[in-house]
Amino acid sequence: MTTSNEKGNAKNIANALLLIEFIIELGTTYNPTNSKLSLSNLQSIHQLAAFQQQQVNALLAPYALAVDNRELIFSSLNKKVTKLHNVLKTTEGITKLQLEDFMTIARRIKGKRLSKINPEEGTTHHSISQLSYDQRTNNFDILISFLINTPNYNPNEIEFQLDALQQFKIQMLQATEVTNTTYIALNKARSLKNDTMYRSQNNLVDTFNKAKIYLLTIIEAETLQHKSISNIIFRKI
Repeated sequence: MTTSNEKGNAKNIANALLLIEFIIELGTTYNPTNSKLSLSNLQSIHQLAAFQQQQVNALLAPYALAVDNRELIFSSLNKKVTKLHNVLKTTEGITKLQLEDFMTIARRIKGKRLSKINPEEGTTHHSISQLSYDQRTNNFDILISFLINTPNYNPNEIEFQLDALQQFKIQMLQATEVTNTTYIALNKARSLKNDTMYRSQNNLVDTFNKAKIYLLTIIEAETLQHKSISNIIFRKI
């Protein structure tokens, strides 16, 4: 999986290596007074950023798979609730008031349709979506409690029986837990990578842009080398 932001990060890292290669070719001609622009420091920044980007890439797939698995489990919830309503309507002795109570809980479960989390979206979106999944799970638990306390509710169909509903709730909880665990790991890796590339005092983009300015200063204008270096772009994502 490669998202637009990860492509942008990878481009910055690739361009950093390209600029380093130009500097190596210049040899002793490249001699800035700013130690942060030294070849060894640039190489250290590049190596760290490349490693951290690999860490992010390795964690993207587990998170995406967890998101997809939870989406698959929750996608059947609304239909399940509708079927449970029909089962309840055919149960002996069920009153109109009990059906209304069931529908009150059912409406909370169905609510607004949840949008699938994009692995590249930020913490705010994840937190809002997470809250929605938690609320649906909690309301389904309330629905199970309602059925437990409903006299004569004892369907023959296994999928509507209380044990099966409890197992489904456990699947919902486990899917959410895996999603959270993989998200936390991914978010931590991204934060470390973003510090190295964009936020720290010695971040890749700012440091390599300064090195680029120095290179363009010491290399004759109108040369092919000058033009090639000019075309190397470092952008904050």
